[in-house]
Amino acid sequence: MVLPIMFIIAPTGDRGKFYAVFYPLSIGFGQLSAYYFSTMVFNGSWQTPYMFMSATMLVIAAVSLIFQHNQRFGFKMPLYQIDWLSLVLIATSFMSLNYFFVFMKQQGWFISPYISGSLIIGVVLFVALIYRQKSLKRKMIDFGAFKKKNVIHATILLFFLGLYLASTSVYTQYTVGVLGYNNLINAHINLWMIPGIVIAGILAFFGFKNKWYIKYYIAFGFVCFALHTLSLYLIIQPQMDIRYLEYATVLKGLGMGILFIGLWFYATLNLQMNEMMGIMVILIVVRSFLATSLGSAIIGWATYQSQWQSLTDISMYLDAGEIPNGMAIYQNISLNALMASGKIVLGTLTWLIVPILIFIATHSYGSFHYKRVVLFRKAIRGNSIKGYRLS
Repeated sequence: MVLPIMFIIAPTGDRGKFYAVFYPLSIGFGQLSAYYFSTMVFNGSWQTPYMFMSATMLVIAAVSLIFQHNQRFGFKMPLYQIDWLSLVLIATSFMSLNYFFVFMKQQGWFISPYISGSLIIGVVLFVALIYRQKSLKRKMIDFGAFKKKNVIHATILLFFLGLYLASTSVYTQYTVGVLGYNNLINAHINLWMIPGIVIAGILAFFGFKNKWYIKYYIAFGFVCFALHTLSLYLIIQPQMDIRYLEYATVLKGLGMGILFIGLWFYATLNLQMNEMMGIMVILIVVRSFLATSLGSAIIGWATYQSQWQSLTDISMYLDAGEIPNGMAIYQNISLNALMASGKIVLGTLTWLIVPILIFIATHSYGSFHYKRVVLFRKAIRGNSIKGYRLS
């Protein structure tokens, strides 16, 4: 569906204009649907959203049968030309990695042989998939595009994005465990992401139209995520005004919208349509699965370790008898440890913006300014740069 929508929104094939419209709509409607589904669960049962989605899918299928044309997308492809072994390899590899990331904590991390085995199987089968594609005449996935600097750079930044997206688990633990909010209140707070997402789309639309430098656009997105993380770090306390969370959520929506648009645009820059369709298979998995699941595993491990460390620190003072009637506040110790561990994790994520910005600053993003290097060299040597212009 993406290709027809792309040429409906941007008939000239301008990907920047398409992403500036497509991603704010898709992410914004995703937040709206999450809120309405939470309302259905809160007022009914957990089965209600699934029945609603089933009915919606049936209506869409009926509309498609009535109004869509029956022309083929392209030439017929014989079954023997489909690389079934590659399909099995990629499916088994990602399902093994899925088991690894999802059940790491439940299985006791690397103590479990199932966790270690699933990681080894996932990595080995994915390497076998890459090796197989080199010798095929009709490649299922063209990994040659991953030799390009923009694709490699965007993929690395997607993993950093996954870390910030995974910080939502710390926020959820705080709102549910400490503040006592339910899922409906959390979904209502997440609606405040929509203004930030809309602003990100507007910035992208005018930025691509006026040829703004993509480096600063992507850097601004990570700064917004860092400010969102810093805001959560500062406002975590037993009693807190819910409006503070709403303001921080606007920053999260702005950062998410900017990075979804900017990183995807840069990853597909100067790629042919067949190359773009090939790497989209991997990049969508990286963005929606690998980056977020890896980030969740890291955040979950860090939260677990810091919570135990916080419990140990608090119990040390209680054992020393420095707090009168220490056992009377035993029920609050776990909540204090939860807030302390959240601050540790969020504070670390806030400092992560420094290496990310350094990594972004050292990349040219397809526009290397030799004049700036010359002027910088002259300034280092002590030569005069009077009369020179930087841009």
